[in-house]
Parts: sequence; structure tokens; C-alpha cells
Amino acid sequence: MLHIADGKNLLKVDGTNTIIDEWIRVAGDQNAVSKAGNMLELNAEEIININPDVIIIGRAKAPEILKKLYENQVYVGTNAVKNKKVYVNPAGVFSWDRYGAEGALQILWAAKTLHPELFKDVDIAAETKKFYKEFLHYDLSDKEVGYILNGLDPEGK
Repeated sequence: MLHIADGKNLLKVDGTNTIIDEWIRVAGDQNAVSKAGNMLELNAEEIININPDVIIIGRAKAPEILKKLYENQVYVGTNAVKNKKVYVNPAGVFSWDRYGAEGALQILWAAKTLHPELFKDVDIAAETKKFYKEFLHYDLSDKEVGYILNGLDPEGK
């Protein structure tokens, strides 16, 4: 699984020995990048050689970033793109993938996204509402949950 750190630079990825690497492992997968560190700049050849089966893009907004990645010549031949296994990381108060309270939701979302057959009973929208109610004392609407799960801002942009 490849985690692109930021939708603005599709060659900037997160490696091992990071909080990203931790939730990837806890969610039941393996980081495709063997180098240690956050926000590592890889070149096109390295991405092609990694050939990830799944890609999660942090700090990005669906569907614009998905279109950008699916048309990117570096990624077009990867298994993730061929099999349509590219996802935008949720973002609420802060991006779920790093350094925030919503990291608890990140693990659950990643596990369900990476292994849907094992987590059929998990309703990530309901879990998100429950989390916000319990820990942030805020009742999310269905629309707001949709924005969060697609990495969009509170106005849906």
C-alpha cells in the first residue's frame, strides 16, 4: 500500500518508521515504501518499480485528485490504478492520516478500505458520527460525513 503524503505532489510519499506506517500495519497491510521517513520525494522510476496494489492520497479532495492520479503517466500502469484501488484519505477537523484525534477513525477506515471482506459489518459513516458526537460533542449530518469521507472541506469543496 502506497500513501501519497499530499495531493499537490504525487511523488511525495510516506515511508517506514512513521505514524502512517503504523496505521498501515495496524489496518493489516504493508507499506510499499521501504525507506524510512515522512514526505519522501521519490522519482517516477521508483514509483513504477514499487507498483502499489493500493494507493491512499492524503491531503487531497475527491474527485479532482483521483482524476489527476488516474491520468498521471507515472501511475497509469500501476496495479492500484488498473484495479481502481485508489482512495482519498478522509479529513475532518484535521486529515485523519496524521497527528490528530481522528487517527482512531483512520485505523478503522483503512482496515475497512483495505479489507472490506473482513469488515463488512463496519459502517464507517455511523462510526464517524458516533466519534464526533462522543469526543467532539458535535452531531454530524449525513452531508458532512460525506464531505469528511471524501477529504472535502465543510462547504464540500
